[in-house]
Amino acid sequence: MVNLDATAGTRGIWANKNPPDTIFTDRNILGPVPPHVFCDYRYLPFRDDVFSCVIFDPPHAARNKTYKKFHWTDPTHPAYYGWDITDRDLKIGLIKGSKEFYRVSRRLCLKWGEVDYRLDQIYAFFKPWIEVHRRLTHAGRQPCWWVTFVRDEGVV
Repeated sequence: MVNLDATAGTRGIWANKNPPDTIFTDRNILGPVPPHVFCDYRYLPFRDDVFSCVIFDPPHAARNKTYKKFHWTDPTHPAYYGWDITDRDLKIGLIKGSKEFYRVSRRLCLKWGEVDYRLDQIYAFFKPWIEVHRRLTHAGRQPCWWVTFVRDEGVV
């Protein structure tokens, strides 16, 4: 089976920008590294249980909180990475994404930067996933979490 990076962007989390057995998706057509599949992580065009693992590095901030001005074509600006969203859009995206990942994979690796929301504030959006691992790192001044979830096979 293969892995899915559902929000590939610049592939910034990858040491090897073209790892084997990994499909990259993104909805941003302006990215410097084109994804294999252009799509929105909330509506994945894949069949059920096709991936070993989904890697999810979602937007971490909402425009009405941290960032006020946006430039979609500037790769150094936060909006380039999909941060031009409202609080409501961010929450709905996490809920829909979590459901889609649950459908296509048995494992989810979440990278969450605590820009506007702490990890405990977004956990409710990842039900019925079961956490099996958590690691804290730092991305600049912000706490950054890597959390691995597995699918609860008892939930239908």
